[in-house]
Amino acid sequence: MPRSELDLTQDAVLASVVERLTEDRLLTAHESTVEVAHEALLREWPRLEGWLAEDAQGRELREHLIESAKRWDDACAR
Repeated sequence: MPRSELDLTQDAVLASVVERLTEDRLLTAHESTVEVAHEALLREWPRLEGWLAEDAQGRELREHLIESAKRWDDACAR
């Protein structure tokens, strides 16, 4: 996920969670992105799997909105 979408400068709690999970090597934080460090987490952590399943529609909508906004921005830039 792009760091810009997390808004870590405005959400201190989220920033501390990302920092802790990165320290514990569950997330990998790069300059511009944050991602799950191990594919096994997605397979073997039942609670995480449940959270992801519960929010599948939300993630799908978010991706759709991001793509639509990019297309709109590109069209306006012409």
